[in-house]
Amino acid sequence: EAIAGHKVMEYIRDKESYLNLISDALKHPQDITKSVQRLLEENVSMKMQIEQYQVAQLKQIKQQVKQSIEHHNGISFVVTQLEDIGSDAAKQLATELRQELDNAIIIFTGVSNEKPFIAVGISDDLVKTKELNAGKIVKDLATHIKGGGGGQAYIATAGGQDITGVSKVISSAKELVNKL
Repeated sequence: EAIAGHKVMEYIRDKESYLNLISDALKHPQDITKSVQRLLEENVSMKMQIEQYQVAQLKQIKQQVKQSIEHHNGISFVVTQLEDIGSDAAKQLATELRQELDNAIIIFTGVSNEKPFIAVGISDDLVKTKELNAGKIVKDLATHIKGGGGGQAYIATAGGQDITGVSKVISSAKELVNKL
């Protein structure tokens, strides 16, 4: 839609006002475009550094988790609350461990962005021989955090609303494993 007359001047003033706000935010650089481009490049670099840190952190957590593996009736299992990682990283970690370990059940819980989560991973051999289903397990455990979830037989996740239920998730998950 074309504009004419006093609307043109109003449009130009609006754009000039936005440009002045941007210039103020950037502390009045000589070349706003270069300053914005530099900020975008710095942002990309920072995101890459954060990603590298997260990968290293996940590797470290994975090693700690591997050292805490317990055994019951020929089943290797880990039931733990993860600190300082989100639900996506917990799912990734559960996926990696379920693929690396035989006869394994991995159950993680934690809190991310003030919301509780659960990630359940089960090795392929247990899915077949014991007919375990991570989707069913995560749905049952999610009731403790007033949430829901699902997934496949070998990997599933849930989110919830009640942070106070995280400890109950851990105790219920341990009871489940001890029944096997």
